[in-house]
Amino acid sequence: MKLIPTPSGYPDLTVSVALSGATYRVRWMWNERASLWTFAIDSPSGDRLVSGVPVLLNADLLAWVPPSVERPPYPIYVVDPTGAADEPTLGSLGVRVRVVYAEPAA
Repeated sequence: MKLIPTPSGYPDLTVSVALSGATYRVRWMWNERASLWTFAIDSPSGDRLVSGVPVLLNADLLAWVPPSVERPPYPIYVVDPTGAADEPTLGSLGVRVRVVYAEPAA
């Protein structure tokens, strides 16, 4: 498993992250009106694979991405190691709630 960088108090953050040997651009956006985080990911070639995916506990954020050559091959899960059942808030994503890429250990 690989920890994916997430915002800590920033309502909009884009990061580049290496997943299974390719570099993807991931964007985290706080939706004030809905009080939830959304997720977007761009392929290594720069194409948007998915955008506006709600960031929910125990959900695979890539479940919305159609199978393609440029899709990361393993799931990206939203987890709370403390076991709390609260969905990620503006202040908890990247602090209490983590996002992990479920790539098998080498």
